[in-house]
Amino acid sequence: MAEGRVAIIGDAAFAACPHAAAGTAKAADDVWQLYEHLGAGGGGIADTLKRWEPGQLELGNQLIDRVAAMGARSQFSNTWVPGDPDLRFGLYAPGK
Repeated sequence: MAEGRVAIIGDAAFAACPHAAAGTAKAADDVWQLYEHLGAGGGGIADTLKRWEPGQLELGNQLIDRVAAMGARSQFSNTWVPGDPDLRFGLYAPGK
């Protein structure tokens, strides 16, 4: 998500399927977390991006894993049950 002084955020960095409805939330979280890292100081922009990137990569990978499972349940295994709390929208987890 970061190379030198350049950061890619939101759907440009993680194009997760829309099952979690989290694209806008992911972009907002990326920017908010970057703001927090910039405010913490300690080094230039490139160093800040290196510290910021691992957490956002982890979050993005978790989101992709979750939406892939949601998609498989709704499109292939037919185990999508209305009202299932695991299938709620959310960036961090279902409903969050």
